[in-house]
Amino acid sequence: MIYPSFTLDNDMRVVQCPQCKNEEVEGNYCKICATYLFNICTGFHINDNNDDYYRQGLRWGQHNGGCDQMLEGNARFCHECGSTSSFFEDGLLDHWDENQNSNNEVAVTEDPFLDTNNNLDKSDDDLPF
Repeated sequence: MIYPSFTLDNDMRVVQCPQCKNEEVEGNYCKICATYLFNICTGFHINDNNDDYYRQGLRWGQHNGGCDQMLEGNARFCHECGSTSSFFEDGLLDHWDENQNSNNEVAVTEDPFLDTNNNLDKSDDDLPF
């Protein structure tokens, strides 16, 4: 399965802000909504309790951690150390299994050959030939 991704430029910066869709991106943060424009390793592990950082009003970029790895636009985790990505921590990417489940849903359509009791309508009366 190939997961949805944000398009990146040669510097690994998104070409469009993933939060507000601003297309005039430069620097590290979106000038419209202040979203960080690079997907990087946060140093947070998915099973660790990082609530202390969040309770103190700190974000993933305000602690000493992570391996500074630049990540692709669909990466939820760092491929070097397994920590979460900045896009995942910022809520820009869903958890992988939520995304997978939503992509596997099949639209159910009503079968025109079944009557309301789900019996195959074998009548030839309505056939045009």
